[in-house]
Order: sequence, then C-alpha cells, then structure tokens
Amino acid sequence: MAFGFLGGLTLLSWYATEQVERLFATDSDELFLLRVVGVTTLIAGAALALGVSEAVAAFFVGTAFGSTDHAHRIEQVVSPARDLFAAFFFLSIGLTTDLTLVADVAGLLAVAVVLTTAGKLVSGTAGGYLYGFSRRRAVRVGVGLVPRGEFSLVIATLAASAGTARWPPRFRRSRWATSS
Repeated sequence: MAFGFLGGLTLLSWYATEQVERLFATDSDELFLLRVVGVTTLIAGAALALGVSEAVAAFFVGTAFGSTDHAHRIEQVVSPARDLFAAFFFLSIGLTTDLTLVADVAGLLAVAVVLTTAGKLVSGTAGGYLYGFSRRRAVRVGVGLVPRGEFSLVIATLAASAGTARWPPRFRRSRWATSS
C-alpha cells in the first residue's frame, strides 16, 4: 500500500507539473498559502488513512512542488509557518524527553556522539572532495553536517507514536504524553 501510494505521488510529481502550476496560479499570497497547505494536508491525511507515514507523504509533496515554477514562492510564503511549526515540533520532543534518564545511558550517549560526529565529518569531507571542492570547503561541508540530527528525532517520534518502539519500563514516556 505504501509503495503504491508513494509511487503514485512520484508519478504525479513527474507528469502532473502543469496541473500543479495551474492549481497555484494566483496573485494572492493568502490564497496561495492556503492552497499549498491544503494540498499538503489533504495528501498527508490520505497517507495517514492508508497507513503510510504522513511525514514521508508530505516530503513527496514537497518534491512535487519543487519541480514547479512556484518553488521559490512556496519557500517565501511558507517559511514563517515552517519556522513556527519547527518550534512546536521541538517543544513536543522536549515534552516527551525525561532528562533524568540520561545518567543511565550516559556511556552509550557519549559513544553515539563521538561516532556520529566522526562519521559526519568523514562522510561530509569525502563528499566535498568527490564534488571537487577544495580541502577547506570539503572540511566545511563535514563540519556543517555535525549539528544535523533533526531527522533522527522525526523518525524516533514517528516510531514511538506508531507504537513500534518498545520502551523498557525505565524509559517509559511521561505520564503527560498521550498514547496513540
């Protein structure tokens, strides 16, 4: 089901660019924003109803929008809402994080930080070299990758909310967290 739905979105992004262009043809920024948010919400809702990750479906919608002439305008009009929702996303992650449990996994956390930092530095620098960047620019690419871990939080949150993450008793979510 997931492959069929996401495959259909991919085909739409390739072959329905003209229809998407017409859908968003308006001079009003308010109507434009409503159309972008409406289409994204509609497709994410359909994905959720079919048992597909709404986050992944929204990503595919973004790739479809990115192939249109409206991509720059979408970024410009949507960016304030994106920043607001990003703040709420991290607020929700913070609400479900119990910092008193960090001491129990401090060793594992330290190893993970060292390994992921080294991995991002090496892979980013190597990628920079592959693209023909100078040594300095390649290292900057590697260093730029180090603070990028938000997608891991997205995946962890989706797994926890879908009930696929098995939390040992000492890692249970707080009593204020809602269950799905």
